[in-house]
Amino acid sequence: MNELDLERMQEKVDVSNVTRVTRSSWSTPTTDYTITTGSKIGGSYTLTKTEDNVGEIFREENSQVFIPSSYVPNDATRLVSGSISDLTSNDGNYMSFRSCPNYEVRYQESLGNSSTMSTTAFTVTTSETYRLCLNNDFKIDLNAYPLSYIRGIEILIRYNTTVDSEKWFLRAFNWSSSDFEVLGIQGNQPIANQWNDYAVNVTNQWGDYVNSDGTIRLEFADQGNGTDQATIEIDFQGVRVMIDGTSVRLKNSGQYSAHIVAIWIINFTNHQRYSASLFINSGEETEYLRVDLNLPEGNFTTRVVTERGNIAVFP
Repeated sequence: MNELDLERMQEKVDVSNVTRVTRSSWSTPTTDYTITTGSKIGGSYTLTKTEDNVGEIFREENSQVFIPSSYVPNDATRLVSGSISDLTSNDGNYMSFRSCPNYEVRYQESLGNSSTMSTTAFTVTTSETYRLCLNNDFKIDLNAYPLSYIRGIEILIRYNTTVDSEKWFLRAFNWSSSDFEVLGIQGNQPIANQWNDYAVNVTNQWGDYVNSDGTIRLEFADQGNGTDQATIEIDFQGVRVMIDGTSVRLKNSGQYSAHIVAIWIINFTNHQRYSASLFINSGEETEYLRVDLNLPEGNFTTRVVTERGNIAVFP
């Protein structure tokens, strides 16, 4: 009996569980929020990393906006879609005009005191409103979750507001068009003075919102028509990706470090081998996540093979 045989006999790796994984862990803020409108009155971004009913607190501030009340198309310009009511808030609804066969202009919310916009003249009125708009970056680990295995992104913000007279909107930065886009068309209508969970799943064109380094930039803003000043507390905000992967729970109860080199998934119709390279120290427990390993439906057996030739079987 040589030394390798002795090490093989004293090596012991066990598999405690094998489960399908459909979501990554949450990515949360790592820096202060950037506030474009409004103010911060208490707390820290670190309080938005966990759901514990204690968060960072912001306040809407007075902002004068210019709202179109009527319009007159110039020359051959004609209305394509939308209405004046679509220009009262920055909610993703547009008023579109066409001034020549291949030239179309879209207006959303008038933020400047100008009565003439391109080929259409607008009459505007001023309105005193309270606004809050802030954004932050969230980082997806593309080494652990390569783009080719991501099926969508899920966004959650948990917040409390003292005023419920307007909706709130999540927007994601489109890295191709360099602009924020509303996620979902309805927004979120909160209930005042209690925690509101606002979740959005993006399964179409989600890649437009993920930068090459895995950054997702999110904006959280009010509808823009509130006349009562609101205080907003953010308890949690996070982003995670949708996947179809596998989690393998492992424990090394042997005397030596173990090197996992292969995982087999076996059922009645298929024997699939996946190459692996995972080192587990003696006494260590770990979760091995594989986004490229898809579990079959029904019953199956998992075999984990070490470099020394030992095999752990589950169940």
